[in-house]
Amino acid sequence: MVIYEDKDFLNPVCLSLVVRVDSINKAYGDIASFANKYKLKGVTNGKLYCVAFMTSPSDMLDAIENEYLLSCNFKFGIDYIYFNTEPYYGVRFEINEDAYKELPYTKGLNWIKSVLLPNGNYVWFTDCNIPLREQEIEVNTIAHFCRFHEDINNINPVLIRENERSMFFKVSYSEHIYMVSRDLIERE
Repeated sequence: MVIYEDKDFLNPVCLSLVVRVDSINKAYGDIASFANKYKLKGVTNGKLYCVAFMTSPSDMLDAIENEYLLSCNFKFGIDYIYFNTEPYYGVRFEINEDAYKELPYTKGLNWIKSVLLPNGNYVWFTDCNIPLREQEIEVNTIAHFCRFHEDINNINPVLIRENERSMFFKVSYSEHIYMVSRDLIERE
């Protein structure tokens, strides 16, 4: 069963498998055929397909990878990834050092990005033709504005202008223009 969510950002949970929908379409024709054939239940936004597993490690995930993905010449990091989601709060309710940053499981990949927020991990599909540095700036911008507004789907930051020290953004949840230090957005 495939559940469609009309959102750019998906919220994976537990141990998650995320597959590019365009890769599924090339190999299987459509995502519904893929999900029905392998009896998978997941969520898609038309660009990514997420399947969650409640245990880690998961024998079912191993079987899916070995029998279905690799047999169709899918490549880890190119067509799919899997990962354990990161908690925002750790031991003694300390905030995870990866909070408001791109998570390690998508760093260096040019088709998927992620961010850790108080209300979970988020992933989204990104254009492979956009340079990685620009994709990192997008993650940092979204993460910055998520500190003040939790609904990641209603931020949509747009760069209005910039100078040597600052960047000026318009976001969809406010009429104001926000000045942000270039160092916050361009951090590594």
